[in-house]
Amino acid sequence: MNSCPPRPSTYNMKSLLKSIPGTTNLYRLYLRLFRRRYWITNARNDNLRAFTPLNYPAQLFWSEVAPRLTGTVLEMGCGNGRDLIVAAGNHPDCRFIGVDIQRESISFARANAKDLVNAEFLCGDICDVLADLHHLDAFLSCASLIYLAPHELKTLMTRLKSLDVRVIMLAEITSKTGDTIKTHLYIHPYDRVFGEFGFTHRCRFFPYEPWEGPAFQGAIHIATVDGP
Repeated sequence: MNSCPPRPSTYNMKSLLKSIPGTTNLYRLYLRLFRRRYWITNARNDNLRAFTPLNYPAQLFWSEVAPRLTGTVLEMGCGNGRDLIVAAGNHPDCRFIGVDIQRESISFARANAKDLVNAEFLCGDICDVLADLHHLDAFLSCASLIYLAPHELKTLMTRLKSLDVRVIMLAEITSKTGDTIKTHLYIHPYDRVFGEFGFTHRCRFFPYEPWEGPAFQGAIHIATVDGP
């Protein structure tokens, strides 16, 4: 795998607030109740940044993804389509589908992909979109599955398995200690989840935001199906 320089350590107001006793629990409760709104707000902020350079995890992720793209490729949480549009231009023989729950994001993506014949962008729930497909070769997600509860992830994996997906590639937060919840996010045991559905799993770790504590780190997960 390609090597990248370690992410620099930075601290911001969030680290200061979370140092106040009880603040983390209140923050977790608030974001549990409003996680969909939180997700949409983040998406809108990303749209305002438009086609700015990729952040550190996305750089790592797409450096791993690019050589493995083939057939029909779907990205969950595509945002404004920046990454998928670049991939579609570089891989004209592949079909790309971007999915996001934020209509504004999909509008941005469609406008920027109007000259591409091998890319389409859909607004809606990922499982509803998958239900309308008959086959899928590759599934991508960069920091999106952390918003799915365990039962939602299991439903997603069941749909992907029914579509004969051959490779799943993720960039997600991973727990070093086995913790399953970090503020508003779900930390999934991807090695076990992929194993239950017959995938061979490997991952590459990278430093995560230091103010989140030493128990968590980022990881590029690649799950493949061997054989016919």
